[in-house]
Amino acid sequence: MEQQARRGRAHSELWQQGNLGAHHRFVIENGLFRLELVSGHIYPNPELQSPLLDEVDACIQRLKLDDQGCKKVRARHFSDYVQGFYTAEFLRQHSPFVWFEARRQGLL
Repeated sequence: MEQQARRGRAHSELWQQGNLGAHHRFVIENGLFRLELVSGHIYPNPELQSPLLDEVDACIQRLKLDDQGCKKVRARHFSDYVQGFYTAEFLRQHSPFVWFEARRQGLL
């Protein structure tokens, strides 16, 4: 039953630390975010309509998903894959969103 509920859901899960140090897991639906693989820049899917587009953008800002550190890590993971340091399977396991976007963009 749980497997059916998860079908069509996110390709990745995010963890956020709460006020008291507790971690909360939440699921992100596929198709909400896009990624520029070379720069690591994450942004809302431009095909989304408001208010969902605004909510996704607010999520990116609130969770600081597009800060310099996050962008650098995503870009490095893709660059290392392109240079042959990582296999696609390694990328899928260790950087699932980068893998998903590279696959979606036909770059795997």
